Amino acid sequence: MASPSKSVIIPGNGGEDVVTHGWVKKFLEQIPGFQCLAKNMPHPITAGESIWLPFMEVGLHCDEKTIIIIHSAGAIAVIACTCNPSYPGG
Repeated sequence: MASPSKSVIIPGNGGEDVVTHGWVKKFLEQIPGFQCLAKNMPHPITAGESIWLPFMEVGLHCDEKTIIIIHSAGAIAVIACTCNPSYPGG
């Protein structure tokens, strides 16, 4: 299996701006050929599974080769998608 070459940052709910995790993104992107995606989540106050999980798949391109860095409610979203057999990497 090839080494992962991508990570995403999933912040918690409450409207926290993912920019606060910018130091992690900058650090990881110092690794040659490595990419780190950091986007604000849609509807960050309610953090609905029906909105977050599709966004993680389509907007952030999370799959079985993605390292996911999570904070707070982001952890719940990651658990939900990894426990779903129809989700890529689930």
